[in-house]
Amino acid sequence: MTLLSSILSSKARIEVLRTLCFLDKPIGLRKLARICEVHPRSAELALQGLVAEKRVIKSPKGSAPAYRWNAAHADALRLQKLFHADMSEVLKMKTKDYQSKALGLCKFIDDGLKLVAKGRASLNDLN
Repeated sequence: MTLLSSILSSKARIEVLRTLCFLDKPIGLRKLARICEVHPRSAELALQGLVAEKRVIKSPKGSAPAYRWNAAHADALRLQKLFHADMSEVLKMKTKDYQSKALGLCKFIDDGLKLVAKGRASLNDLN
């Protein structure tokens, strides 16, 4: 078993592993980098190390290789639990944020509906 600090030593490695953990199908480098919001070169360097460590499986996909999570790796389950727990916390934080934004949005919609009703009433008064 490897220390988490060694496995998760850079933002690119963390984001690449996290993303691959949640994907069902292999994915290309550029698309993976875009999803992870890291530079393609950073993703490429992270993938080189992760493939060498056998945490990620590289497979040919047309002219460019594709990458996928290696669920059989000794650390895979531990990392998967970590990423799932982290995602759960992120969703809890975002839910609170979305709820507070929703209240403002509901007020905005209510105000808009009132304006539409006034506009319709004034059109009816003209007729």
